[in-house]
Amino acid sequence: MLRTLYGVVGGHMTLISVGGIETGQDAWERICAGASLVQIYTSFVWGGPLTPKRINRALLREVRRRSLASIEDAIGRADLSA
Repeated sequence: MLRTLYGVVGGHMTLISVGGIETGQDAWERICAGASLVQIYTSFVWGGPLTPKRINRALLREVRRRSLASIEDAIGRADLSA
């Protein structure tokens, strides 16, 4: 659904993905599908206060692995999600 919505609104609207984001890979897939922001809640509660740090490190690895200038370059880039 996120990919479809991003296809309609593109970069003209901020899309926030919520629910089911437990890992950096989950967040990466949502960003590549079009999310500008991701919200974590349950994973933060169960994973503890270091959860955001772990997710951010995983996202940084993905950005570096693909030689992107920033995470913004991955928004809506479904071709990068694999």
